[in-house]
Order: sequence, then structure tokens, then C-alpha cells
Amino acid sequence: MKKLFSVLVIAGFALIMLGSLLFAGTKEDNFLVNDDRIFSLSNKYTSVLSSFYEEEVAALGINVYNYTANISKRNSKNEAEKLKALDSLLQTLNGIRPNSLSAYAQADYYTLRELIGLKYFDIENKNQLELDALWYLEPLNTIYQILIKDFLNEQGRIDYSLKFLDLMPETLQEAELNLTTPSELNLRLAIEKINLEITGISGLINLASKITEDKNVKNQFNESIKNLVNALNKYKTFLQKKLEAKNYSDFRIGTDNYKYLYQKVYMFPLSYNKLENTLKKNLDKTKKDLVQNITQEVIEYLTEEQLAERTVKKNVVIFPKDYYILAEKYTKAPEHNKILNTYSGDIIETDKFFVDKELFPTLSLPILIAPAPYIFKNKPSKITIYPPIPLAQKRSGDILITLPQKAKTSKGNNTNNDANYTYSKIKLNTAEFVTPGQLLTYSVEPANSSLVCKLSNDLFYMHGWIKYALDTSYQNGLFVEREDVLNYLWSNYKKAVYALVDYKLQTKDLDYNSALTYITEAGIKEEEAKTYLNYLALNPLDAVSYVIGAQEFERVKTKYKKQLGKDFNLVTFHTKVLSLGRIPLIALEKSLAKAYAKKEADSSFSLTYF
Repeated sequence: MKKLFSVLVIAGFALIMLGSLLFAGTKEDNFLVNDDRIFSLSNKYTSVLSSFYEEEVAALGINVYNYTANISKRNSKNEAEKLKALDSLLQTLNGIRPNSLSAYAQADYYTLRELIGLKYFDIENKNQLELDALWYLEPLNTIYQILIKDFLNEQGRIDYSLKFLDLMPETLQEAELNLTTPSELNLRLAIEKINLEITGISGLINLASKITEDKNVKNQFNESIKNLVNALNKYKTFLQKKLEAKNYSDFRIGTDNYKYLYQKVYMFPLSYNKLENTLKKNLDKTKKDLVQNITQEVIEYLTEEQLAERTVKKNVVIFPKDYYILAEKYTKAPEHNKILNTYSGDIIETDKFFVDKELFPTLSLPILIAPAPYIFKNKPSKITIYPPIPLAQKRSGDILITLPQKAKTSKGNNTNNDANYTYSKIKLNTAEFVTPGQLLTYSVEPANSSLVCKLSNDLFYMHGWIKYALDTSYQNGLFVEREDVLNYLWSNYKKAVYALVDYKLQTKDLDYNSALTYITEAGIKEEEAKTYLNYLALNPLDAVSYVIGAQEFERVKTKYKKQLGKDFNLVTFHTKVLSLGRIPLIALEKSLAKAYAKKEADSSFSLTYF
């Protein structure tokens, strides 16, 4: 306990010093917490984070982190200590009335409640220790994240990665002792991840080689990785036996837990009782928009026999899946070796579009675009975004692109037949993830935004903003080519389908197979449906947050347009929203009202660099 207390004191002091730098030199009416209770709790939370969530701190890239500290094991004793620390924070939060706080202190209050609530939920409700085979593999992701952070101390990255590597065999042994009845899906996905890790293990050696030339260190890495592969194979055998035993738990969290996450953790302002109906209305709308847009072109494509089969009362029936008929016209992709350049160029053009149109503030950070390590091949998207770390000194966004396999033509030239790399889809990825989406949200670095807001990754804010920004882009003419429009409408429709499935699946209205049937009957191809369904199963409310979050941003924008009339300026509105930080949307209106009461947006945007 003395050692634990020392770690808490050191980490807490370091983060308080960091927090004091962030909070220094501001006025009482600024974006900072002006309530000592919330400020104190924020520092206590960061101390808990440093003491018990080393992987998260490592992923954040906080330079004050002590890289020589011991890395916690994943066992019941450690989980009990986490729960005790989180419970203490929650009890203190419960003693504070949000209405007694200023607007920005309220934003921090809700952010803290969400950050703590999510961790509390994972320990108490999801029971990762006993039910989640994937949870024990997460430290491997952290090793990759540390090795690619070139703004951190080189020796620290090597030492920290080796500690994680050396701990992994012991962690996997703990997993075999702790796991009781994981779900079938969880076991299957864990086995798939192990196969992927082993296949791409050379990526770890390559990343380490870019950091150090020391032969002894390289040999140490090779030895650690050899031990890791042996441990992974042993763990895989254990999981396969669990899979054969057919003694599974249900991966779905159930209505009560789903409602608890929505109301008590994410605290979304829309009534939970209205959620299902809202999702259904959104699906109907996106389906109607898609079908209306493709009807004439599909009719022209169909044969007379097909038209006769589809005609009901003189009307030709068009289905959402008819999108695929038209999408076949737009399969041309950049050549394999030109994809990075094509994507880079489109980022510049997209950013220029938003600046010229005065829709969004210009992106304020450098973007580094590179091929993704093999390990990222299991991501749902071909594009992996590594946003700038909120507390890191170096602010750059990494876009790691999973390149398709090279195919040889009869002439021996490299070509690319991967439908995931059509130019239109590259543009959609650019619009969704880069300029108005994830990276822009992260790139806003208000000097007066609180430490705790920098740690936040509120789903409804992040995903809601991405969809809202995409809708705004479409309405203002970013997608003008026919294939661009098709991809936007199809993407919107898919988001609507997945959002409703998210709700129905986790509340146990659908099981895995019936959810898959629902998605495929909605017109989405089975291979694509399976990939995203697996993601939905592990991430409750993820898909819902796109739809509901976007509606909240749209509602607040409409309010200010009416309130300000001719004085309303869209880029000013967006700047003020982004400058609040990634706060829970329950705090959006009050925080925005305070921001509008000030003359300046109080955020530090700068020019874009590529």
C-alpha cells in the first residue's frame, strides 16, 4: 500500500502541475473550472488514471508519466483496488449538485461523471475479468501505440514496450485462471485477434528497429516477442477449448444496463423512452432519401422482365440494396502506389472547401499519412485515425491507411481491384474523419479548456459531430459527383440501420443471428454486415451515438439561428462548439450560452499543414 500511495502522490503531483499550467493566467469567467471541488476531483481522477490505468495513460502519451513504474496485472485484487478508488470519486460527485456550479464547472462535472461511470460500468457490469477474453489482449494495442509515438522519449518508449511485452505471458496466464463463461462471439473474436497478432508480429520488431539501433535491445525485443508468441498460442488453445465447451454467457448487456449507460453515464438529453421511435423515424427518412435518389437510374438499368416483376399498381418497387447496382459503375480506384498521394491531396482540397465556404474553422494541426502496420487490418475501416493526443506536446494527427494487396496484370503492372478504394469512398473518409470530423475536434486546443475535458471521448459528441459535419458538408455541396452523392446517402442509410440494430441487439430484442438477418434484409451485404455487427456487439450505443448526437447538434444550431437571426454565423457557431471540448451533450447548451456571451471564441485555431 505504501508503494501504491507513493505512485498516487507522484502521479497526482505531476498531473496537478500539468493541470496548473493549463489553468494558469485565466479569468474567473473563462473556460476553466471555477469550483475547487471539481478541480480537486479532476486531479484525483488523473491520479487514479495514472495508478490503475497505465495503458490509457500510455496511449495518451503524457510525458509526465513515470515510465519506470510497475505495470499492473489484470487480477481480482487490482480490479478491487480500481473499484474502491472509483467508488470514492463517485460518492464525492454524488454529493455535489450540478445546478450549484457555473456552466463550465457543470461541463467538467458531467465529464468526470461519464469518465468514472464508464470505468465503473466495465468493472461492475461488464465484468471484463471473468467474461472478456479480448480484454487480456488489449495491452498489445498499447505497445503499438507507444512505439509509433515519435514525440515521446525514445528510451522510455523502448523500456515501456518491453515491460508490456514481458508482462503479457503472465497476463495471459491470469486470463486462463479468471475467465469463466465468455460469450461465443467474444471467444471467436479473441481467437481471430490472436491469429492476426501472430501473423503481423514482425511489425513490432520493425517499429522497434526504427527507434533504436542497439543490437542488445533488438535481441531483447526478439526474445520477448518469441515468448509472447508462445504465450499467445497457449492462450489460443485455451480459448478454443472454451469454445468447444459451449458454456457461454450472453454478450448483450440487456435493457436495464443499456438504459443506465444512456441515462446515467452518457446522460444524453433526449428521453430514453423516445429513443427507439427516433431511431425508427431516422431509418425511414434515410431509406426514403436513398430510394428517391436512385429510383430513376435503377429503372433505366433494369431489363423489361425485371421491371415487370417489380411493378406493383403501376409503380416500380426500388430497394435500398439497389445501391449496389449503381455502385458497380464507380469501382475505379487509385493505383496501389498512388493511394497515399490521392488521399493526401483530397484532404487538402476538402479542407480548402470548408474554409472557402466558411463552414468550419481550418484544421489546426499537421497530418501525417502513412501505411498502417499489419495489426490494423482488423479495423472496420480501411482508414485508421490516430487523433492528436490531448495532452501531448506534439500535436499531429496520424492517418494510417491499410493498403490493398497488389495484384499483377498480364502486363506486369500493379493494379488495384479493391472496391474499398474507390475515389468516392476516399473522399467520404476524408470528409468523415479529417476536416469536419475526428481530427478537427481533437485539433481544437482552447488554452482555457480544462484538463478533464481534454481526457474526454464522449461518444455522442464525437460521433454526433462527425455525422452532423457530414450532413453539413452534403448540404453545402462537398459531394457533387454522382458517385459521391450515392456514397453519402448509402453511408447515412447504413448508419441508420446499424443504430436501430445497436438498440435492438443490446436490449435483447434481437440475438446475433436475427440481427445479422435484419441487417442483410435491409440490403447490406453479409460480409460487411458481419464485420460491423461484431463491432456493435462489443460497443453498445456506438452506432446510436452518430444519429442521436447529430440531431442534438442540429437542434442547437436551429435554436441559435432563430435566436440570432441575421447575426448568426455558421463558422462562428462551429468554432464555439468545438472550443468547448468533447463534453457530454447534456452540458452543451449551457456551455454554449456562456461562450456566446463572450466576444471571442477563445480557441486557438491556426493554419493547416500537410
